[in-house]
Amino acid sequence: MTLRIAGFCVLVLMVNLAYAGLALVGNENGGTISLIDTARDEVVGEIKTGGKPRGTAILPSRRIAYVSDQPANALLVIDLDQRIHRQIYSCTHNTFLEETLNEYYVLTLRIWFLALDRVARLDEAVREHRELMEAIRDADGDRAEDAMRRHVLGFERAIRQVL
Repeated sequence: MTLRIAGFCVLVLMVNLAYAGLALVGNENGGTISLIDTARDEVVGEIKTGGKPRGTAILPSRRIAYVSDQPANALLVIDLDQRIHRQIYSCTHNTFLEETLNEYYVLTLRIWFLALDRVARLDEAVREHRELMEAIRDADGDRAEDAMRRHVLGFERAIRQVL
């Protein structure tokens, strides 16, 4: 089975995908997967996969999704957390800042993996992502800044507690 990284088209409400109430539904004829918020019974995003996506699964950490493309004999791996962060960075419309934030993300992943088994703040991080994305959607800079600050400081606090 071939392993390939899927292309991704994110909508602003994409932040819902880290919640337990997310369903991934393959759209074989369209070569996409719909992300459905089951609590609201609404499509909140779409991932372009190409091929004919069929079986789907999300890891318990809700950071990675797997999609089977049986006709192509392929397994698509979709890094949900990274894609949310990159979407937020692109909202700055500042290439230098976007590249810098991507570099910081790589560094924070290194720290995260050192403490992964001892840090339990995923639900908080998801809420913070949601608040930030909603503030960006609403063009509320002050609220976005506050949400980002709480997210970064919360991550720092959690990591300092275990290292």
